[in-house]
Amino acid sequence: MAARVARLGMPIVFVIAAGLIAFLVFKYVRRQRFLRHLRQARIAAMELKRRLEAGDRLVIVDLRTDLDIETAPYGIPGAFRIAPEALQHSDHLIPRGSEVVFYCAEPREATSARMALRLASNGFKNIHPLSGGLEGWRQAGFVVEPLVRDPSSRRGARGPAAALPGAERV
Repeated sequence: MAARVARLGMPIVFVIAAGLIAFLVFKYVRRQRFLRHLRQARIAAMELKRRLEAGDRLVIVDLRTDLDIETAPYGIPGAFRIAPEALQHSDHLIPRGSEVVFYCAEPREATSARMALRLASNGFKNIHPLSGGLEGWRQAGFVVEPLVRDPSSRRGARGPAAALPGAERV
């Protein structure tokens, strides 16, 4: 029995090594595809501002956490606040044909990119993470509006009633 295991030892090591290499190559290719998609889908603050001024119908979604909002209690005017975990069932929150812009507190748009990919995998077509997030918008010199905490809301409602069910409007 030990002799058989010794003979099969090297081929098994090669099979395991080849499987590991194939897995790593798969993950690398998948990450590169994700990064390429993210670069193509991003929207710059200047472009977003131009499109808003032109009257384009965009749904702007604030994906920041409560802690992020306590740190920076302001947002892009007209944005809806939706928790990232609520986007598991995005059909109920965002109309399918909408063009959506996500922003978060992370300058590299990690949360926005992740949510954009989630919606894209659910059939949404026009989804864009805001390049630089909320700080990118502010650094471009564009207006932000203060967020009003509503004590009756667990998450802290912001502004007028939301037009999107289950979302809070900035």
